Amino acid sequence: MGQNNAELIAKRGFIANLIFRDAWNLIKVQENYLIISDGNKNYSLAVTSLSEPTQVRPFLFWSHLIITSDKKRYTFKGFNRKSLEAISTDLNNTFSSFAIKTLESDCSSLMNVYREIKNFTSKGRYLRDSERRKLVVVGDKALEIQNHHFWKQFSSKKLKDAFHSILDFTRNSEQLVKSANLIFVEDALNVFKQFFDTVEKNPLTNPQRRACVINEDNNLVLAGAGTGKTSTMIGRAGYLLASDQASPDQILMLAYGKKAMLEMQERQDKCLRPWLNTGTPTIKTFHAIGLDIIKKSQTNKPSISPFVEDSHSFARFLDKLLQSQLNDEDYKSVFIEYFASYMYPYRNPFDFETMQEYNGYVRKNELRTLQGEVVKSFEECEIANFFLQHGVKYKYEEPYKINTTSPDFRQYKPDYYLPDYDIYIEHFALDKLGKPPKHFDQQKYLDGITWKRDLHARHKTKLLETYSYQKRDGTLLTNLADKLQKSGVVLTRRNDEELLAELKGLGKVSEFAKLLSDFLVLFKESYLSWTEVLKQAKAHIDSDRLCILLEIFKPIFDGYQEHLKSNNEIDFADMIGIAIDAVESNRFVSPYTHILVDEFQDISKSRARLILALLRQNVDSVFFAVGDDWQSIYRFTGSDIGVIKNFQTFFGASAITALDTTFRFNNSIGDVASMFVLKNPEQIKKTIGSITHVSEPAVSLLRVIDQEKGLILALDSICKRVQATQGKKTSVMVLDRYRFLFDSWQDNGAKRRIINKYPSLELTWLTVHASKGKEADFVVVLEMGKGKYGFPSEKENDAILEFLLPNNEKYLFAEERRLFYVAMTRARHRVYLVYDPSNASSFIRELAKKGYAVCTNEFDELHIDKDIADISCPLCMTGDLVPKKSKNGAFVGCNQYPFCKYTERACLQCGDLLKTEGRFKICTNSKCNAIEPICPACGDLMIKRNGPYGEFWGCRNYGRSQEIMCTHTENRIVFPGFRANQS
Repeated sequence: MGQNNAELIAKRGFIANLIFRDAWNLIKVQENYLIISDGNKNYSLAVTSLSEPTQVRPFLFWSHLIITSDKKRYTFKGFNRKSLEAISTDLNNTFSSFAIKTLESDCSSLMNVYREIKNFTSKGRYLRDSERRKLVVVGDKALEIQNHHFWKQFSSKKLKDAFHSILDFTRNSEQLVKSANLIFVEDALNVFKQFFDTVEKNPLTNPQRRACVINEDNNLVLAGAGTGKTSTMIGRAGYLLASDQASPDQILMLAYGKKAMLEMQERQDKCLRPWLNTGTPTIKTFHAIGLDIIKKSQTNKPSISPFVEDSHSFARFLDKLLQSQLNDEDYKSVFIEYFASYMYPYRNPFDFETMQEYNGYVRKNELRTLQGEVVKSFEECEIANFFLQHGVKYKYEEPYKINTTSPDFRQYKPDYYLPDYDIYIEHFALDKLGKPPKHFDQQKYLDGITWKRDLHARHKTKLLETYSYQKRDGTLLTNLADKLQKSGVVLTRRNDEELLAELKGLGKVSEFAKLLSDFLVLFKESYLSWTEVLKQAKAHIDSDRLCILLEIFKPIFDGYQEHLKSNNEIDFADMIGIAIDAVESNRFVSPYTHILVDEFQDISKSRARLILALLRQNVDSVFFAVGDDWQSIYRFTGSDIGVIKNFQTFFGASAITALDTTFRFNNSIGDVASMFVLKNPEQIKKTIGSITHVSEPAVSLLRVIDQEKGLILALDSICKRVQATQGKKTSVMVLDRYRFLFDSWQDNGAKRRIINKYPSLELTWLTVHASKGKEADFVVVLEMGKGKYGFPSEKENDAILEFLLPNNEKYLFAEERRLFYVAMTRARHRVYLVYDPSNASSFIRELAKKGYAVCTNEFDELHIDKDIADISCPLCMTGDLVPKKSKNGAFVGCNQYPFCKYTERACLQCGDLLKTEGRFKICTNSKCNAIEPICPACGDLMIKRNGPYGEFWGCRNYGRSQEIMCTHTENRIVFPGFRANQS
């Protein structure tokens, strides 16, 4: 009925009532319509348009009928009350029937969600978070029915009960699911108790059983060293089969190495035999599953390149490609430019906040010229290489022709000396205002420059100067060339062929080929396009270096890819990358509903991407990973610890459980190892208990300079501690961070001598990385020293490789700390850490001085070397001062030589370190304790002299030379511990 017509009739109601005695002639209900007449024409209003029941409002002589539609309220005035009430009742009955039917129809989704929730919570299985979240979303949507205009008056008890049940679930779903899952887990543990008791040789622990039963969408089991991760993997697969949650062909188990895969296969065949009648779960390495996916998704099945198993052939092939490219003159020119100016990442001395940071950069990058000298800055390296390129003979830090030595200061050695021209060159770290970096001792540095200039002026020697700001301005080499030519130096650019021959002779080209091969592998495993990698390179801090490297690399990469293509071959990177593409494009459809991964801490982002692609193909897929972030030690191969530490971010709804009992090492080793690894606050916190308890420290520190002697002392101690069981040897794992020591021992026969000396011991010689996954009764870790090949190793990946590796961690030596944890936790009974006290690593210092329960006195003082005083180098601030000997006698130097060449005088009596206390130098050797007074004027030694008025103290530099002259004297010096001592 039109709105205007309805209003017109409503207005005529009173007059109409005078003519018609009741409303029946004007208002009627016929089926689902209200028929209204104005006496001439009928109008209709659909009952379905009403939003609430009609009302009759009585007055003194007449009544009004109020009808509310979904658009407007109508009031019909001046009718007989009785007839209106009859019409209203008739209309409301029709409306109620319609409203109830409409509401029930519109509540179908509400009832469906109610049934889904009821079905979800009563299935008697583990309730997964993904299902809960979906039900919360649809539940919240279904609850919007309360806004329905018929809900408040016409909803039935059944609908209201369903509504409140859904409301309760959406508000409390997490707690409801948690409670239900706790009940399910306990029931499952009871039902499958016999299975968990017998599936492995030893009954599974309660945490292992829970890990097997919990069935979240994604499950991470944090398994500490020796806590039985393989048993948990087998238990999980067996539980899925025994509980009929999966058939064998729906289970995929992944391992990283072939050996681990075969061990898992053997354990499965032995432990799960009763459930393998219809087949066996698929157990593969990541590369093997990738190859399997490729073969099933492609008609043209590729072969595996022989290079994947033969690294030497791969290196020779790339070297051949490189040599071929070097026949091109333009390529050769770029290649030479790389070595002359881009071999190291450039950092200006002004880019650093502290001297430690700057010295760390120099040491870690091992800045060497093309002639092999270790230099103090990138800029010095570039200058030296410029000389080499232009046929100028130079000597780096050649002693100045005038002797300037003193007891506490070494001979002046200018940066460069050109013997053919008798010219000295100094490169000063100065900005355009003539100021050194803020972290330098600025006045001392400037005074040193003045002293050098005066020295050259006094002795009429030629000095040329260059400055750091010139490198930043791009004028360093042009300014140098200009000064050299004005001084008569002939600069003749040597041809690239000659320079290339020298590089080859120095082994630089072979080293570079190795860098290219490592870069190629990481580049392929990154799955970046060439456009993406160029974009990232241009935005990098080392953009110039990276871009020239990519210019050299591109033809090598293209040649390698063409070789694979022409031979229809793929490499390891392809096995993952092509498989990812096949799964993500649905050319391969995964049959697996349960994917289990071992050693998950070693996962790379590419492998994680493959797992995600397989999981996303089936909404019911469940992921189960076992790993230990404390043992993540393969970043250099692309492993990304961020994946396990941010597991839920990568994979979604997750349950994380921990295996908290180790079956390998005792509580003493466990306490030391756990405390040590958790010094890094970014490691996941967990507690590892042990089934073996001892009451004394089981980590022993052994200080000897000679590592072979240290090993023999440790092996002697082991032999005293154990009695050989008949037919069984005591196993000892001898570990080194690198294997250089083992190789030298192999060559000189030391290894064989040691093996023959201890027939009751089963000795295994491994690098720490190679020891991962193994165990022994005892472990001896050698060469716990500082430096590039120490432990922690201060050797860093080339910045070119860092460009493609996962983000490095902020915590210093984070991965080395985990590697040391791995080393300690290989031992069942005891760990021996052998170190040179003159070069003790930061890890040894921490264990000895930071409250760890370690043994420092197991060995008689007669058999070990004395501990060296802990005195930091005042120059580099990263090394330590140690006593040394040369042809000129004893002296003290930095143990980071040749990267730091700081020296000072040793104790005149015993040759040991002197420690400065106030104005005295006191010998650190407890058997000497010599005390030497320092001259307050020049810092040299004060000595007793005789004069016309008797004895007095005078500086040793009095009258020594024109360069070193000090006239300071004192009548009396008060020594420590004495009121007045003149002797």
